[in-house]
Amino acid sequence: MDTWKKLIKETSGRIVAHGMAEITAASANTLKEITLTIGNPKTSNRIEITNPSTESDLTVEVYDVIDTEEKFVDWFTIPKKATRSNGKQVQSHIRQLPPIASKTIKIAISNDQAVTTGFTATVIIREI
Repeated sequence: MDTWKKLIKETSGRIVAHGMAEITAASANTLKEITLTIGNPKTSNRIEITNPSTESDLTVEVYDVIDTEEKFVDWFTIPKKATRSNGKQVQSHIRQLPPIASKTIKIAISNDQAVTTGFTATVIIREI
């Protein structure tokens, strides 16, 4: 079997965890946390985040929860919803996650700017 066919066969693309963070009208840096359980932490995973807000970027932090201790894994900024110069509207972003050791991860999301219109950010962890 050639490498490409093998890669496709081994990559399921299935969703292993899903969560939402509702941010109402709030001042900047309002923290929301989502605890997710993934079925098989040994696989390679990616995180998909949808930020429908046109008012604020999001700071996203990922923690691996090992024996009740939250261990920092990674952080990134997800830009606010915008229309690109080519006319495409962008509100969903994908990031590769470093290896996760446990089945429980915590996602901390905060709005970087104050918002007057509430929104719900969605988080999907997908096996790749």
